[in-house]
Amino acid sequence: MSTQTFENSLRDTCGLLREFALEARCRRDSVRGTPDEAFAQGYLMACHSIVSLLLQQAAAFQIPLETLQLAGVNPEVDLL
Repeated sequence: MSTQTFENSLRDTCGLLREFALEARCRRDSVRGTPDEAFAQGYLMACHSIVSLLLQQAAAFQIPLETLQLAGVNPEVDLL
């Protein structure tokens, strides 16, 4: 398997995780005050942890956020 295949897979996976996280925030906001709120909040918190870890790893390995489709996302603002 080529390096390009791994890079493409990582880019697509990170982009999808970003989308899931932003959708989780919308879902949490839409179920406030209902019995589903606790689950939606927990799911959003998990997404926050995952995206935060991806950003930390990108910084540690000096991978541009654009490469991972994570540019412009701030978990502390977008996912809380």
